[in-house]
Parts: sequence; C-alpha cells; structure tokens
Amino acid sequence: MFKKLKRILLTGAAAVMMLSPFSVTASAADYKEQARVIDNAEVLTQDEIDSLEKKIQTVIDKDNFDIVIVTEYDLQGKTPTAYADDFYDYNGYGVGKNKDGVLLLVPFPLDSAKRHISTTGFGIKVYTDEKIQEAGSKILAKLQSEDYYGAFDTFIESTKTNIAQANSDKTVRIIIGVLIGVGIGLIVAIITLLVLRSQLTSVSFEHGASNYEVQGSFHLTRSQDIFLFKNVKKTRKSNDSGGSSTHSGSSGTTHGGGDF
Repeated sequence: MFKKLKRILLTGAAAVMMLSPFSVTASAADYKEQARVIDNAEVLTQDEIDSLEKKIQTVIDKDNFDIVIVTEYDLQGKTPTAYADDFYDYNGYGVGKNKDGVLLLVPFPLDSAKRHISTTGFGIKVYTDEKIQEAGSKILAKLQSEDYYGAFDTFIESTKTNIAQANSDKTVRIIIGVLIGVGIGLIVAIITLLVLRSQLTSVSFEHGASNYEVQGSFHLTRSQDIFLFKNVKKTRKSNDSGGSSTHSGSSGTTHGGGDF
C-alpha cells in the first residue's frame, strides 16, 4: 500500500515538473503576442500596424516599458480618461509589478472627444503634464492632416525620448542623494573631531570681552537702529512638477495622464 502511494506521488510530481515550464513559456508568449496597436476605428493598414507593433516591442524589450495605442469610435459612455485607464488595466498591460507603461487613446471622429494619454507606474514620471502637452500638440497636428501612422510613430518616438530623460533625471537624483549622504558624514566627522580637540586643551577662546570688563564701568548712553538696504530675490516656479497629476482607475490602479 505504501509503495503504491509513493509511486502515485512521484508520478504526480513528475507531471507537475513537465507542465511548469510549458505554463511559464506560454504566459511569456501570450504577453509578447498581445496586441499593442488596437485600431478599432480602422484608420491604419495592416502593414502600418505591424510596423508600429515592432517598434513598440523594441521599447518593451529595451526599456521594460509598455506602449499601447487605441483608436476607437465608441467610448461606451465613458470619459476618455476612464476609458483609457480601464482599457489598460483590464487588458493586463504594463511591465513589472508597477505596470509601467503608457496608453494613447484617440477617439474618432477627432472632434467627438479629447485625445488622452494614460500613464501608469514609471509612466507617470515619463509623461509629466508638460510633456503630455508637448507630445500631444505634435500628435494632433498629424492626426488633423490624416497622417495617422505618422501621429502614432511620433507618439512612440516621444515616449522613447521621455524614457531616456526620466532615467537621466533618476540617475541625477541618486547621485545628489549620495553626495548629500557623504556631505552629512563629513560634517559629523568634523564636529566629532572638534569636540575631541576641545577636550585636549584647558584654555578656550573668549568670544566676548565681558570677562575682562570692570564691573559697572560700561554705561550705554545712546542706541539707534539704522536700515541699510533690502534684497529681494525672485525665482520662477517651474510648471513641470516631475510627474502628472494622479488618480485611481476603477480597478484601483493609480494613473497619471491628461487630455490634449
């Protein structure tokens, strides 16, 4: 009885080991083959879709960052923001635990609703409010001239540029953090040395003359406050906050983004 049970357990374990690699491979394959260009408005040719898909896949492989493009006639009664966020969330887009990526929604006809860029995870840093408007103006110009492929290609290229900039800013912040840490360490070390040094001498420097003054010999007869000058410095406040304003989609995921 024991041998029979042992044989059944070993057989089951072997089956699990055989099936596990297949399951992982299938999941990865499904992710790679998932469409990133969803042309429900049918404004692109299949060759154009294939070209855009290849460019997006290059960004996914190189930067671990997702890009999705959606054209749509029917937003199902939702605002562009809600439709874009839900499309991204419920179709499983995004790379990594933070679902890093961006989605461009273009409703048709063009005057029916605003275009929307929805950002998630690192995408919120990649597309700040200012960068959304910069990219949006270029994209809209091509959409209005009916160069739809050019509009979406511009979006991909803008995303690549913004990813590089965001990564550069992140590196600078890390370097500044390290320098601040080193600076604090040096200050602590200097203070420690000064404290130790003060303990090695019995004579200390007098910062005032009170100890040398004959008691009762000093009489203040007149005092006056004189205003010399005023110095006012003005610093322009940047419009780029380092990210777009955020909100939660219906799935509970935090998104940034904006209309254009």
